Amino acid sequence: RKRHRKPAKAALAQLQSTVNIPPRTQPTETERGAPRARPYSYSCLAAMGCATLAFQLLLAHIAGLGGSASGGGAEAKRPPSRIPPPSRLPVRLRLVQSEAVSRTRDTSTCVSLDWWPAEKCDYGSCPWTNSSLLTADLSDPLLGSAIAALAPLHLRVGGSLADQVSFALSREDGCPPFAVDVTRRIGFTGGCLRLSRWLEVLSFCERLGCGVLFSVNALRGRTRDECQPVDTPCRLLKKDARPPCCSSYSGAWDSSNLLALLRATAAAGKRPSGLALGNELAGDAGIEAHLSAAEYARDLLSLRREVDALWPTKPPLLLAPDTAFDAEWAKLFLSQLRAASKEGDGGGGGGDDGDGDGGRLPLDILSHHIYPLGAGDGRQMVARSLDPKKLDSAVGKLKAAARVIN
Repeated sequence: RKRHRKPAKAALAQLQSTVNIPPRTQPTETERGAPRARPYSYSCLAAMGCATLAFQLLLAHIAGLGGSASGGGAEAKRPPSRIPPPSRLPVRLRLVQSEAVSRTRDTSTCVSLDWWPAEKCDYGSCPWTNSSLLTADLSDPLLGSAIAALAPLHLRVGGSLADQVSFALSREDGCPPFAVDVTRRIGFTGGCLRLSRWLEVLSFCERLGCGVLFSVNALRGRTRDECQPVDTPCRLLKKDARPPCCSSYSGAWDSSNLLALLRATAAAGKRPSGLALGNELAGDAGIEAHLSAAEYARDLLSLRREVDALWPTKPPLLLAPDTAFDAEWAKLFLSQLRAASKEGDGGGGGGDDGDGDGGRLPLDILSHHIYPLGAGDGRQMVARSLDPKKLDSAVGKLKAAARVIN
């Protein structure tokens, strides 16, 4: 890796100097009033998350947004790009074929269907109208063609609101929609997935060659501490001003609603490829909650036993903790799982899927979230995408994760 670093930096430096990026200027009155173009295409320069970002742009296009920054299908006037397309882009590339730095499985390609409702807006853009898990048109031929072209791949069904969602198994079951709630750290409450829609998503992937990785609600049954005053705007407060009550939960996990959904799934002859226990809930790195390694491991073991009972020959893979990597928390979490597996209480794991631990642990994949290009607001996306130091910033975290696993 060290041997390739200097040539890579030199190539990127040459690329950066070749592309004419004028200095930032103050926007005109017209530019201030116009919605900014969505920055998704810029992140593709770094080859990180390009598939997912392009997929979200495609969903927005299908929903009638055309990739614009405005919500509700309105056409936005795209401001002219300040980066003229170069007629030539001279780059010297030296390919060393004698050794492989790493190998990536064909099924490692992943795109995402998130939960966000149309009311979710960031950086002057409201892109989620008819583009979420609940509202995207899965019968659209353009969407189907895109998935089929990327297959085999995984469709990640989840996101920040996963731990708010309940599951309705019949038409008689209540199914509350998402509602804006700034007293919640994540900004919304409610949310519901009907069994019929869930089976539609699974059938969609069966037909087109994608496996579903599903983030399940790991906060159901737990109670958030009450803030004083009760209308404390947890969503709007900066981190240093946000009180602990905004993300402090107590009580035991209630898995009954999830298990009812999984039983109905198995009864329908279907199976997700993998299940992730919650979204960004682990330790200090958690967003909506900060669960301890002990309680998270206990809940994962419970889920492992239930999943193995429903699909005894080929259970879905279990992924955890699906949050920003915290080495100390991860060490403690894995030690809890190893102790349980030695006691024969951990289940066999989903190793026969070719992606797991072969039954050594009740956990198949240690997952974590990483955003080397930032939050996606686009203001510095071009510079970050062409900056080797910025792209290399993930190396330390990945090496730390590897050390914990080994």
